[in-house]
Amino acid sequence: MKRYWKIIGLVLLIFGTFGSLYIHKALAQVALPEFELVTISGDETILEEMIVYGDFTQESSWESFRLTSDEITYFRDLNFLEQHRGFFQPWTIEWLIEEERNFMRGKSYFPDVFAEDDGKIAYVSPYMSNGLDEFRVEILNRETRDKQKFALDFSSDEELREIHVLNVQLYGNAMYLITINHYPDEKEFHVYEISLEEEKIVNDDTVVEIEHDHHINLFNLTTDISFQEYIIVGIEYVEYDEATYYYHVVDEEIYSYHLPTGEIQPIDIPEGFTTYPDDPFDEEQLDVGFIAVGKEHVHFVEYTSDGLRYVSYDLGKNKQEGEKEVILGEAEVAGLSGLYPAGNRIYLYTKTEDDSNRIRKMMVVDLADGDLVSEVEIKLSEAPKETMVYDVDIFSIQEK
Repeated sequence: MKRYWKIIGLVLLIFGTFGSLYIHKALAQVALPEFELVTISGDETILEEMIVYGDFTQESSWESFRLTSDEITYFRDLNFLEQHRGFFQPWTIEWLIEEERNFMRGKSYFPDVFAEDDGKIAYVSPYMSNGLDEFRVEILNRETRDKQKFALDFSSDEELREIHVLNVQLYGNAMYLITINHYPDEKEFHVYEISLEEEKIVNDDTVVEIEHDHHINLFNLTTDISFQEYIIVGIEYVEYDEATYYYHVVDEEIYSYHLPTGEIQPIDIPEGFTTYPDDPFDEEQLDVGFIAVGKEHVHFVEYTSDGLRYVSYDLGKNKQEGEKEVILGEAEVAGLSGLYPAGNRIYLYTKTEDDSNRIRKMMVVDLADGDLVSEVEIKLSEAPKETMVYDVDIFSIQEK
């Protein structure tokens, strides 16, 4: 009889656990306010492409949320399994899981190791290896449902200590593996070309070689798994400052690598532009420039007292184009709190106040034209009580 009580107890525990999760979800939906994205000027279709991640705070409590043009989802609205899968994962991964659930089963949730082109999806694992392990490649043809699997072996490079996959690109019958390779005395930025027909590496280009103290940065938007013709890599040369016990950046270089031809070109950095602060411990970093990479251009963007100023570099012509400015309102400039590049667009997040109302607004800039193409505001659409004091803050904006 005792064993039956154990079974009954286990069943009750299971039902109680899942029941409490769903009750918790229901209570959370009632207790939290509803927000919506509203276009206040410009292109109304842009908000349909936006995913906004932020925090709702009230008194001493807070809840993270994800907001789209269709709905708001709070983290605590999700059941345990949904929370475990990853609330803040890139939209690319969500799309892959929704579209190709079987293919994604058991795979990493890093978009860096996925690529998509011409109806095919490529996946490479692991994203880091000691050089002795094989990298496993899997290709799915979404039309025929055929799968191709093979392994890449780097063990012949006896000096290789560690290899880190930064990005994967897929183009026709070729796959490109973009890596940082660590050796005893230096590290290198490599682009490997893999033939899908031969299932092996057919070309290996070393784009950059530097000592370990210096930094290598990939500027491409790795959440975009579609084919990117140009790979943009930067080097930060650093020196150790004994007074601050910190490595300071003293020089920068940027290069483009054209995947179809293997051509490497240095990119001219605009005079006076820098992506690193004079004081690395300064919490206000809005005076530091940033780099946005589109399909055919690299944009060097800086803040000004009136908004933004930037210089675009044409990758096909290997030359800088003219300087452009984006003029913003005085309140928007003062309230700038975040900037999120997405190819040839950037999303500016501002926090302002008007007659004691807190305004949270995103301004979308098209860097190809220098135009402010849309302004989107987060507005309270439904509150659980008539009077409530709250705040909303944003920490990420993505494009679908």
